[in-house]
Amino acid sequence: MTKRRTHDPVTTDFPFPPTILGTWRPLTEGQRERWLHAACNRHFKWLRRRGPRDAPAGTVFHIEGADVDNLPGLLCALGEAVNGPGGYFGGLNSLSLQDCLFGSFGVTLPFAVHITKVETARRNLGGDALASWAQRRLRAGDFLDAEGEQWLRDTERSGREGTATLLDSILDELRFHGVTIEADP
Repeated sequence: MTKRRTHDPVTTDFPFPPTILGTWRPLTEGQRERWLHAACNRHFKWLRRRGPRDAPAGTVFHIEGADVDNLPGLLCALGEAVNGPGGYFGGLNSLSLQDCLFGSFGVTLPFAVHITKVETARRNLGGDALASWAQRRLRAGDFLDAEGEQWLRDTERSGREGTATLLDSILDELRFHGVTIEADP
């Protein structure tokens, strides 16, 4: 007998699911991480009940860059832009954002993401954020092989030296998969 995988319930100290946009904004970084987990669980429950409902190719999703002050904030904003209040579109593990690009998560490639105040988001997800992100992945062993480990070490160094940002690394990954990024300063 095959045991069916279920997602763990998440205890939250904030109202979830929300009924209005932006409910995640005043949350702390830790609360936003729990928000992402709750949004992921909710997404998979919806998926089992109603099946995938992806926006048509060419859809443009909008993010307010001034609201992006950390990585969980970016992922909350992206989830909300794609799937509405409490929406999910990627979590903190290394491949979840990539997984969301290929169906059943609200999008159909190609699509576009329009970010207003991108410079604010870039400052908030700058080199220090990139270095910290890479260090966490290295400590967790979140890489597949020696090449992936070296890439993370190089990425951490680039962040520390200020030659790359976490925001640009994420946007480059999205572009690599055919997502158009539109940005206003």
